[in-house]
Amino acid sequence: MTYPANESEASGPGRAGSTGPPPGGPVAADLTLFWERAPAMLAVVDYDGYFQLVNPALRDALGWSENELRSVPSWVFLHPDDQHRVVETTERNRRDDSVVSSDQVIRILCRDGSYRWSRWSFRSVSSREIHYWVGNTIDDGSRPDPGAPELVGTWDWNITTNSLTWSEEVYRMFGLPPDTPVAYPDFLAFIHPEDRATVGADIQRNLAPGQEFSDDFRVVRPDGRVRWVRSTGRLLPGEATGSRRMVGIAVDITERRERGML
Repeated sequence: MTYPANESEASGPGRAGSTGPPPGGPVAADLTLFWERAPAMLAVVDYDGYFQLVNPALRDALGWSENELRSVPSWVFLHPDDQHRVVETTERNRRDDSVVSSDQVIRILCRDGSYRWSRWSFRSVSSREIHYWVGNTIDDGSRPDPGAPELVGTWDWNITTNSLTWSEEVYRMFGLPPDTPVAYPDFLAFIHPEDRATVGADIQRNLAPGQEFSDDFRVVRPDGRVRWVRSTGRLLPGEATGSRRMVGIAVDITERRERGML
């Protein structure tokens, strides 16, 4: 985000309609401090739906790191029953960026798999193709139980070495002891035979910068139990080391499937 850095770029007293800080003040430093210290959750989301910036209050409230939040589309962090409404709202703002959509009550997925009620306002800036999100959690007990926590984990595929790094939660989804070495062929072998070809083809199709992988598939664990997993991720931009990596988030959606919610 680019902040105004001097008097000529900022509004001040004496200017028509001014609501900005006085001229000569440390504008950029104040805005940076506001971003870092604001009690509200603040985010900048691009028109493709990805978080570009998230402030500490948002990360602290939800428990995700900035890299985790930026690895998948923002809708992944919304409760399934709230996703369509939020997408419709932001699309409406995108068509008319003079509109501020306030009092949007939605459930947000936390790193521990729980959902947290929150209230948001959205506004778009069409010239920069971004949305501003401003929100606060709702912790006063006025909302119903957001539902049972889900098993949520993160994964990192080093395409150059073909090795996978999983969080403890992903190991649990696949029924494996933590820190078991896993390569890409091992991952494919755990996928249900009826889903394996489709998932493999989808992954290969999205091995390009800017492409997004998202799939629901069944996993057959070593004990024979079958679990449904929703996995979403994208290829990272090229790194200085020359390695290629795809990172993302996995959610165990077995209970949702069994309840007919998907």
